[in-house]
Amino acid sequence: MPHRTTDASSPSAGGCSMARYLGPRQRLSRREGVDLLLKSGARPFEDKCRSGARPGQCNRHQGHRPTTYCMQFRGKQRIKRYYGVLERQFSAYVRRAASVPGHAGSRLLQALESRLDNVVYRMGFSTTRSAARQLVSHRHVTVNAAVVHTPSYAVRAGDVVAVRSALCWESARTMEQGCPYAWLHVRGDIAEGVFRRAPSAAELPHGLHTDRVEDLYSC
Repeated sequence: MPHRTTDASSPSAGGCSMARYLGPRQRLSRREGVDLLLKSGARPFEDKCRSGARPGQCNRHQGHRPTTYCMQFRGKQRIKRYYGVLERQFSAYVRRAASVPGHAGSRLLQALESRLDNVVYRMGFSTTRSAARQLVSHRHVTVNAAVVHTPSYAVRAGDVVAVRSALCWESARTMEQGCPYAWLHVRGDIAEGVFRRAPSAAELPHGLHTDRVEDLYSC
């Protein structure tokens, strides 16, 4: 049975304009062969599932050499699943990044890192991106003192992001002690953070092969 997603045309989406993946999360990490941080880090990835085995009956085709298209496709899937976006939205990000001067791969990741749900996650207000997405869609997040309920909202330099839910304050205080991201500033005492700038190329996540995505969409 294929895994379900909800979108605006689905009755179960409740009229919401966003889509989301409803299948097992760790299965996605197993398929990509790396922890995509889809669940909280309370336990190591190896303890949550069989991290060394791909999903599927008998792990067939595991030893076959991948084709060029397979490597390009897997590179695209890894980035999509890492940030929790689906195909149509991801394609729009790729086209937008290709139309802007500069390295398209870095532009793509900078746009994905600037999404509001990702910024909420990076600031430590949630343990996963899916939890951050829920905070945003449930109107618990404000940008410059205005409620924003669109997870894909593009945060700009200087924007102040705050979480109104008191449940996030403790994690925010923990992040304030040592925020690992120089492009963010977090104030845990009031559950608020400032998006200083977009991350530089050196600060972007490693292991996401944007060159394969560029080759895939240029065909």
